Amino acid sequence: MKQRGFRYCSTCQTKLQKWSKTAAGTPRWRCPKYAKTQTRKRTDLTKGLLLEQFVNWLLGKQSQEELTGSANAARSWRNQVAWCWDIIPKPELTGEIYPIILIDGLRVGSLVNLIARRLRM
Repeated sequence: MKQRGFRYCSTCQTKLQKWSKTAAGTPRWRCPKYAKTQTRKRTDLTKGLLLEQFVNWLLGKQSQEELTGSANAARSWRNQVAWCWDIIPKPELTGEIYPIILIDGLRVGSLVNLIARRLRM
């Protein structure tokens, strides 16, 4: 029976041993059979921070170059946050009812963005 998951070696499926720490303090794991070490990547934290940075850039006034520090880093950042464009926001229902709502549409590629606002009376 093959063992799967983070605590098992991807090559031989033997259980990994905890093996010191990296310079950043991340635990390092070692395969006793092949003496291969690995660290666990926290993609959940990375994606959360990238999404927060993307939203701040999208709603803020900074350019991508100002955000990252250089034009080359801006290109790399665009590749890292490309998945953020695929997120479909789900608006929160408030239950408020208005007698008149003004709706405007904007076509972006093959999608249509509808903008609605209430008229103040």
